Amino acid sequence: MAKERIGFLGAGLMGHGMAKNIVMKGYPLMVMGHRNRKPIDDLVSRGVTEPYRMFTSRAEFRLTLRADNADQRLTALGRQIGLIGDDRWNRFQDRMEQIAVARAQLDSVTVSARDLVALGARINADKGKRSLLDALSLNDIALDRVVGMVSDPTTIPLDIVEQIQKDALYRHYAGRQNDDIAALQREEGTVIPADLDFAAISGLSSELRDKLERLRPTNLAEAARIEGMTPAALLLLRVHSARFGRDVA
Repeated sequence: MAKERIGFLGAGLMGHGMAKNIVMKGYPLMVMGHRNRKPIDDLVSRGVTEPYRMFTSRAEFRLTLRADNADQRLTALGRQIGLIGDDRWNRFQDRMEQIAVARAQLDSVTVSARDLVALGARINADKGKRSLLDALSLNDIALDRVVGMVSDPTTIPLDIVEQIQKDALYRHYAGRQNDDIAALQREEGTVIPADLDFAAISGLSSELRDKLERLRPTNLAEAARIEGMTPAALLLLRVHSARFGRDVA
């Protein structure tokens, strides 16, 4: 337990240091997008009945929130607020260029399903062709054998291929999450007026009315996270928020 407290304390101090750096140096406020954060608004929207733990599983979109792609997600943000020095930034840019070049090389080579089966892939040998980049999502093929099929394998470092493979393994599922993120961003754009009278909305349960009055969500995305919220209740909030806006205008 002591180690956990130290961990939380360390994270809090790091956050404080980042915020102080932003203010003192006049950098713009950094807003973490859905792909890069572990929200803790469940503390206020759901309450706490046991010691709180920050689990990755509690993240909204955990397939994109991985340790292996943290540099790709966060280095540019860190650079914007002065946390990333020139040396680290240059190394990061070199790595991203290597990834882009290697990805293009792998994507330019197509192989038959039979060739992939010969490499150990467990797929139907009668399937059509696919690129080596797509083949990396088949985790039963050794990386060195896939890389060995490009024209000059020595130009692709193993650690770069390993990163591309991790991205490829999650690419299909991450694509679905990107659609979910887009939908959530649209919900965040639906503002719930601060003066909206939840008690006057017919169709909301007494329990939901009480929670809405207490928590006062500012948009539909926040309202959706409230425990016990239903699709029907969200629809009512959307309709009445729009109607309230027209009446005020």
